[in-house]
Amino acid sequence: LALGAFACGGSGKPVGTSVDEPHVKPHPPGHPAPSIASHLIASVADGTLGPFFARSPDKGGAVAAYASRLPEGGRQIVVASLDDHAVPHSPPRVVATTTGEVDALIARAVLGGFVIAWSAPGENPGGALKLIEVDAAGLPRGDAFDVARGDREIVWFEVVPSSRGALCVWAEQSSKTEATILALSLDDRGKPRGVPSQVVRNVVGWQAVATARGAALAIRTAAGALTIQEIDADAQPLGAPTPV
Repeated sequence: LALGAFACGGSGKPVGTSVDEPHVKPHPPGHPAPSIASHLIASVADGTLGPFFARSPDKGGAVAAYASRLPEGGRQIVVASLDDHAVPHSPPRVVATTTGEVDALIARAVLGGFVIAWSAPGENPGGALKLIEVDAAGLPRGDAFDVARGDREIVWFEVVPSSRGALCVWAEQSSKTEATILALSLDDRGKPRGVPSQVVRNVVGWQAVATARGAALAIRTAAGALTIQEIDADAQPLGAPTPV
């Protein structure tokens, strides 16, 4: 299999608005429309998870991350550094290896570069959430570490940038239908600042976005309530949840 990337422009119009004119005006006769350039990132084997892309809105550049299977078992986490036109800077680099499977993986742009995070199944039952930060060149800024590891399955996770680095937020399944949301503050090199904080319990739906003060979590509880819980850059709740 081949992993590739291409770059193209957009109309800039909001989703759902009507468009009176075509997005792209016809080219004059004799002047063919430019083709969209594609670029080979890597050749990978069947069963590869990804790729997942992240682009830095401030410094430019991007990364593509994927988890490929190892012949002896386990997976390797691979990162390719890309420029603003999705052209690879250099060959993909292995930034971490796992002895077991990888359930899910994300790549996110943060203050210090890019965070690659992935979840893995644990031991009967349970799960783990691991994370590593890489710079714009795709080079690790340290070793991968466990954000969470225990007897609860990791059913969702997200990383959003903050004024002090980033916030990692995840959900641990606490029963067959409910989960607990936890958060951890990361510094500008992707290292933990403090210990995880429990944000909210007994939830069945969630979403996280960055805010000026930290992050906002949209929560749906088992009782059917919809609320917004804001946390600061230290991953601490800011007041009580706000009903929607």
